[in-house]
Amino acid sequence: MRFELVPEDEGCLLTFTHALGGPGDLLATARHAAGWDGRLDVLEGVLAGHEVESTMKDWFRRAERYVEEFGIATGECVAVADGFLLRAQRDLVHPKEKVWAELTKDDPAVLGAAPPLRATHGYQAAGTVTELDAPDGLTYTWLHEDEPAGVVRWQLTAQPFGSLLTVTQTIPAHLADLRAVTLAAWQTHLELFFAALFGEIRCPWPTDRTEDLRQRYAKTLDA
Repeated sequence: MRFELVPEDEGCLLTFTHALGGPGDLLATARHAAGWDGRLDVLEGVLAGHEVESTMKDWFRRAERYVEEFGIATGECVAVADGFLLRAQRDLVHPKEKVWAELTKDDPAVLGAAPPLRATHGYQAAGTVTELDAPDGLTYTWLHEDEPAGVVRWQLTAQPFGSLLTVTQTIPAHLADLRAVTLAAWQTHLELFFAALFGEIRCPWPTDRTEDLRQRYAKTLDA
């Protein structure tokens, strides 16, 4: 981190730099950028002689903007032996226990039963939970034409300050056309879930947002 002060005719120019480069740091850039925005606002207020309050709600709004600006929420598609593996990740400031509680709120995860509603995106039918390791994660099947077509895995990994959420879904080769809409659905879903962690429930589902993302993913996958 570097703070540089350069004199100007009136006051000075503060240039702040925070260099990141470790494993997983790309996902954390929105967290740091939003946090420093708030801290520098407070500093500016102190120097101006008035109090500036920086709340977690302010941080959430800023972080959400940076996630979009930096493209952090964009999912990926990796070819595997029998098809494709889709992956979406989010850096969260909440401990995994808090995230798990939100995921299973009013809808507990049970082996052999349907997964919690908040663990599904609705663009493909969910099957049943096949693996359960609370609060670290769960796995369930998803269905195509009423038959198991692949698996969805929610995994929570503890970090020094919060947790890392990773959602993966397998897509068989013959259903490759579903990749774009599935990636779009998960990105939209995790945006809504991120907001819910801060007490902001957004309904109904933003179909226009999902369609816009689907078109973007389709172009990328075609390329």
